Amino acid sequence: MFISQENYTSHKDTQEHKKFIEWFIGFVEGDAFGGYVRKSHSMKIMFVIHQKHPKVLHKIKKHLGFGRVTGPFVNEKNKGIYFQYAVSKQEHVRELIQIFNGRFVLKKTKKRFEEYLKIYNSLQLIQQTSSSIDFQDNLILPTLQDGWLSGFLDAEGRFSGTVQKDWFKISISVSLVQKEEKELFEYLKSMLGGSLSFVEESSGNISCLKIESIADRERLMTYLDEYKLKSEKYISFCRFKKIHVRLTDGKFSCRMTRPKAQKRLVRLIKNINII
Repeated sequence: MFISQENYTSHKDTQEHKKFIEWFIGFVEGDAFGGYVRKSHSMKIMFVIHQKHPKVLHKIKKHLGFGRVTGPFVNEKNKGIYFQYAVSKQEHVRELIQIFNGRFVLKKTKKRFEEYLKIYNSLQLIQQTSSSIDFQDNLILPTLQDGWLSGFLDAEGRFSGTVQKDWFKISISVSLVQKEEKELFEYLKSMLGGSLSFVEESSGNISCLKIESIADRERLMTYLDEYKLKSEKYISFCRFKKIHVRLTDGKFSCRMTRPKAQKRLVRLIKNINII
């Protein structure tokens, strides 16, 4: 379970805000925690998120009430387009630190955040602008009663579907992939079901959880109806649900023999893979 935010301002202490913060933490973890130091004439610690689509970044900015969304920019490595949400004002960086501290789930995120906090505290000591913040290493596990998994899926999840030409096999699934984090993924499997695999690569071991069976899909869909996705992946999720209903609801079975219905389903399956 997630710990309460005792230090957060009372006017934001609502259930929807709680859900958003839980989602935000999961999203930041999936996005690999964008904390860094800007080295210029005056050193500043910053926080940055990069995303292909800007809409979710604007949602974050609107809810938190600070930061800037800029772009589009071109990634020099793959020439892809991305947008950026950046927080540079130190009072807002401190507010983010208070939100994140003690609430991250992934081991590697905790390690990055601890280093980030050390730099932040050293700058506060040098500049004498505010007091230091102690790093909190709490054991946090997500549940189906909080928004962390929704945020993590928004950042790292993938909805996909395949159909064979002879119509003997149609499959849809949701997958999560992450470097390392074997223990967490074993825990997620115990909570969500699905199949779990670990692949050894030169860059590190890869954990992959795949949700595919009808019962497991329905469990995840029930969760995401309560803790909604906020990125473009919500569109993929809606398509995913439509396909699920057509595959499991008996009233659609006779329709699926019709060429037009089959074409619509193929189009849905193709479109689910776009985002």
